[in-house]
Amino acid sequence: MPNLPISGLTASATNLGAADVLPVTQTTGVGPVKMTGLQIAGGLLGSTSLTGGTVTTSQPVLNLAQTWNASAVTFTGLRFNAAGASDANSASASLLMDLQVGGSSRFNVRKNGRVYAQSVYFDQTWDTGITIIDFTRMSFTRQGTAEAVVQQNAFIIPSTGTYAFASGNPAITAQDTFLTRRAAANLRLGAADAAAPVAQTLSVQSVVAGTTNGAGANLTITGSQGTGSGAGGSIIFQVAPANGGGGATVQNPLVNALTIGISSSLNTVTFGPIGGTDILSSGSIRIGVAGNYAFALPDTLDRGVNVRSNGYYGFASTGNPGDTADVLLRRDAANTLALRNGVNAQTFRVYNTFTDASNYERGIFRWDSNILTIGSDKSGTGANRAIAFCYGSPTARVADYSLSNNNAWTFSNLVIATGATTGIGVGLTSSTLMRFAAGTTSVSPIRLESGVAPTSPVNGDIWFDGTDIKMRIGGVTKTFTLT
Repeated sequence: MPNLPISGLTASATNLGAADVLPVTQTTGVGPVKMTGLQIAGGLLGSTSLTGGTVTTSQPVLNLAQTWNASAVTFTGLRFNAAGASDANSASASLLMDLQVGGSSRFNVRKNGRVYAQSVYFDQTWDTGITIIDFTRMSFTRQGTAEAVVQQNAFIIPSTGTYAFASGNPAITAQDTFLTRRAAANLRLGAADAAAPVAQTLSVQSVVAGTTNGAGANLTITGSQGTGSGAGGSIIFQVAPANGGGGATVQNPLVNALTIGISSSLNTVTFGPIGGTDILSSGSIRIGVAGNYAFALPDTLDRGVNVRSNGYYGFASTGNPGDTADVLLRRDAANTLALRNGVNAQTFRVYNTFTDASNYERGIFRWDSNILTIGSDKSGTGANRAIAFCYGSPTARVADYSLSNNNAWTFSNLVIATGATTGIGVGLTSSTLMRFAAGTTSVSPIRLESGVAPTSPVNGDIWFDGTDIKMRIGGVTKTFTLT
């Protein structure tokens, strides 16, 4: 082939191919020599920028291949070493790699090992991975659906998503603890509602076993805080009573079971959906419906226990206080206490001694077959006890039975006996033992009933035999005859 100047050669219509051969004069060694395009590219990489031409078919700028064929050798396919005396010889933003589209970086690796990529996908369908959105949000995507987003200091999952804890390690083991969203501003402990829900427990950190006399920590639950005169929010516990939903397959509605909050500047604890029971910070306890309480322990030391005016203190007929009460103490009026229970006759007992239901001494005040009975009662080892009426003090007795006189009522100086041999004596004045009220046109001061004469009358006896009035005087029976 004749010698031709380079300027006389025909221009190639294609880029240099990997197998194309060019003559090369080396600065060292023999020459000139021939080199392929692949050899020339290998010598120039890192010292000269290579720009591929405009292409209409896929023609990689670099299409590298190498056969590894030694199982004991650890191979390296690509290596780039940013050599220098120290890391300080380059700016901190220096890139070990920078892949761009239209001059904008899409993937780069900084010299400190940080990797930037707008999206990272973990399968070839490009629908599962991590995506940066508008440089403000990071989306975790699975099969084309955003399962979680990190945005503005928040980690966000879908409304039907779950924060789950595995039952062991690693995290791919079965999950057994869940946090889910039930509704707006409603965090649920547990998975979504199910036909057989799983019971849940909320715990606080405890002292580890083996620690000697370690004290547990408090669990603090706070309500919403107000400002100024605005009251704070209550803490409300709700339950769902049975048969409240209107059908066997309808979810029963929630009602308030316990409310801890602020009412009229007082701390309160309220049980029940409509204020069944209140416990106030002042010390008061109120039981009943809010605004119409049936029972209260007031907040002052001298107030005792209160019920509403038409209420009562009741005692159940069994050991269950929820059963029907059959002993009731009521308020009849101001300063008036009543023991009453409809048309049932009542009994009041005051015990002197009580050993058991068969051995006692007691006083009674009761209705018995429409008769008001007042007296003493005893059984078993109990003894008969006297009855006394006092005036002014317990020792100032104005009347008693069997205390001053056996089997007799004593009224100061008047003795009324049950026996037939004792009379009646009344010391009204120093000169009179008995005095009767004056008679009227309709009432006689005294009347002797008709009878028979005593077998052994004594002086002073008076009797009426149906015809005459008789009187024993000086051992002789005298007759008062009508004239």
